[in-house]
Amino acid sequence: MNWNPEADIPDQFFEIPKVVYRDDPWYRGENSSQIRQLFGSDHDFFVEGKAVLMTQDNTRLAGFWHPQQRLEGKAAAYFGFWETDGNLDSNCDLFQQLKSWARSLGASTLIGPIDFSTYYRNRTRLTGGRPFLGEPYNPGYYASVLSSLGFRIALYYTTAIPKPWWLYRPLLLRKFGAYAIPDSFRVEPITVESFERNFNEFYRLTDGIFSENPGYRAITFDKFKATYFSYRHLLCSESSQFVFDGDRLVAFSLCMPDFLPLVYRGTPLQDIRFETHFSLLSRPILLAKTFGVDKDYRKHGLYNAMMHHSILGAKRLKYKDMFGCLVRQGNYSNSRVKLKYPIRKYALFGIDL
Repeated sequence: MNWNPEADIPDQFFEIPKVVYRDDPWYRGENSSQIRQLFGSDHDFFVEGKAVLMTQDNTRLAGFWHPQQRLEGKAAAYFGFWETDGNLDSNCDLFQQLKSWARSLGASTLIGPIDFSTYYRNRTRLTGGRPFLGEPYNPGYYASVLSSLGFRIALYYTTAIPKPWWLYRPLLLRKFGAYAIPDSFRVEPITVESFERNFNEFYRLTDGIFSENPGYRAITFDKFKATYFSYRHLLCSESSQFVFDGDRLVAFSLCMPDFLPLVYRGTPLQDIRFETHFSLLSRPILLAKTFGVDKDYRKHGLYNAMMHHSILGAKRLKYKDMFGCLVRQGNYSNSRVKLKYPIRKYALFGIDL
């Protein structure tokens, strides 16, 4: 039953999303070549890890097990690349097979959707609306299908959408305005050049910070670069920062405009450049994508100061909205803002085995 990374992925695997999303104007498709690479023999996951890949009618499902990936200290397996037309019989059959496979490997829980690792696509979106760049996207019935199969929400995430922005912006500036980065730290705006120059340090710090996340598994520098290096062209230099203690990168804030409206109008994402395309957005939205602080530096107010800087950047460039993206419930940054405003909701679902 284990997936052979020397094998070819069946064509049906890539046809199922075309059925599921055939009438959906917001679906952007998937990168089949990247998926083939992830399931291929060059992926270091398969040095110790195992996977399974299944299809039935208009449902597909993959499963993953790796000794490094655990959930709250428990041996866990993961499901991902799940797409379905909602047929409960097909889903029941495939998930029963997956649970049996996971139990045979010693897993005590099954959680997902996670495509190999949280570095890649993960989470189910629970609420609707036009997606923003990098947001999980799926049909609205996915959560109810998982609930019908006995899954429950294991981890909960939100995107904060403080609307109206003109009202919340001064409140947020006042909230974070008391914080400043101490003079002993060096601050550098994130530009294309600074991102390239500090990318090795960024990889080191990212690995250290996100290793605390549930279900985390490190990926190689080459895989990290292939996934994230292109971000340098999208980042808003007015709102994104690197923070250094000497030569050591200790914190960062990554913010970018939501360029999806341009993608929907036909501009390939890989061709978009912040300095060229920002002015083409009729109603720019700033996405506060990722804020990270080295665990040894979390008592210096760096997160609050970076957030204040990002809000000021949004004000200077006249963004119409600012979203705080995909923050896990219980996350330190999620506890810093007590204001009430609309949110979008997401979850990872789990079931005991």
